[in-house]
Amino acid sequence: MKAHQRIIREKKSQTAKDENLFGAWWESLDTSIEMAELKKIDIKTATSIIEEYEWLGCMAAGTMRCYGIFWDGNCGGVVCYGVTTTKTLAESICGKEMADKVAQLQRGACVHWAHPHSASKLISYSLKQEEKHGTRIVVAFSDPMAGEIGTVYQATNWLYCGKTEKRPDYFDPNGNRITGQVGEIKEWMVKKDRPRKQRYIYILGSKKERREIAKKLAWTPQKYPKRNALEVSIADTPCNTSTEGVGQFHDNAPISIPIT
Repeated sequence: MKAHQRIIREKKSQTAKDENLFGAWWESLDTSIEMAELKKIDIKTATSIIEEYEWLGCMAAGTMRCYGIFWDGNCGGVVCYGVTTTKTLAESICGKEMADKVAQLQRGACVHWAHPHSASKLISYSLKQEEKHGTRIVVAFSDPMAGEIGTVYQATNWLYCGKTEKRPDYFDPNGNRITGQVGEIKEWMVKKDRPRKQRYIYILGSKKERREIAKKLAWTPQKYPKRNALEVSIADTPCNTSTEGVGQFHDNAPISIPIT
């Protein structure tokens, strides 16, 4: 199964030239990874990319900081951080005392013309910026419904911590998922198991801080999940550059926390 974002990029690469008033203007850009500019961006800029390329097609509630990768002033990808979806989630990683140091990588996407290693470079850059904001733990999820296994997180040396807990979803008779508090279960509600997402975390801070956080970690690091190698998009594979923080894609995940 191909990842949703890969499918979108492939479609855009075939149709965007004819759909755009100025044709394939991006072909004149030098999109080599060395020419990329990385910087903090406003939510409006990030929203335009997320709505067009991301699986959920919308920004998450509680988005606080966004970062982008640019070539000659043109945005080729974005990544967005904010508060965790629930307070319980933040507390479950390293306890209540670390909950206010946890941020969630909520959304991320790259356009069809961006360099294949854009995602890896952008995430590595954004993690350094998050550290400056006081974040010490970042949590992210990959959604199997979108064909994801978290390849870019594996490429940038995140810790894989298994799947989310089993939870049900409830739907009305027309197949629409009931959002928010379900409340009392009615006879007409259709119950279905919610697909379990893959959990990833990244620990930030000084060597001493990361060592202390590692001792408190309640989630157990595991080996990375894999998919058929033929289905992996080159756009999801790691950047083979000397950029600090960008790791190589390994067949076996590190199941101990690298403190270097």
